[in-house]
Amino acid sequence: MRPLTLTLTWPFGVSLSIAACIGCASLQMPAFAYDPNKFPGQGSRADFEKSWLYSNKGIVLKEQGKFAEAIEEYKIAISIYPYCAAHFCNYGNALNHLDRYADAIDAFRKAVNIAPDCTQAYADMADIYLKQKQYAEAESICKQALRLDSKSAMSMINLAEAYLGEKKPDEARKWLNAAIACPESKQPEYNKAISADFEKLGKLSRHDAGE
Repeated sequence: MRPLTLTLTWPFGVSLSIAACIGCASLQMPAFAYDPNKFPGQGSRADFEKSWLYSNKGIVLKEQGKFAEAIEEYKIAISIYPYCAAHFCNYGNALNHLDRYADAIDAFRKAVNIAPDCTQAYADMADIYLKQKQYAEAESICKQALRLDSKSAMSMINLAEAYLGEKKPDEARKWLNAAIACPESKQPEYNKAISADFEKLGKLSRHDAGE
């Protein structure tokens, strides 16, 4: 598992580098960072900005592996401003790390209810379904994500992983090849995930051939 490093900007201009782990099979998104230009338009902007003080604390705690503490900060952020899909995504991501899968899925679905085009929520739900070997559910979620963003290498790789779990090598190969054609697949994390899935594909094909 390799860390993907990104920089977030806190309110009032404080910058911090954090790392989010991306698995070598299924992929999940890093935490959402504060963006003053993404005020949802509901409630007050003051509450929106105040809520991010707590959500950003949660992101830092999550980076430190303090997932339970991060969850408490995200819960405060949500209580202050419940109209932000990013808060629910960050909350669900921390729950996922504690294997609280049902609660995490609920958080991601709330994010989608607020922002139906929230591709991060779909990516993280797919990660959970793949970990639980619920491949049909993962397939459905990945297809929804691809309808929102047809060029998402992450969704293509996760969809291929679902097809591998369903023992559908032709479909898996199709989506792995599609992922390779995406510019973001050149990133080391994506390249490693694609290589891992091609290795699984090779084993599945040899098994089907009776080797």
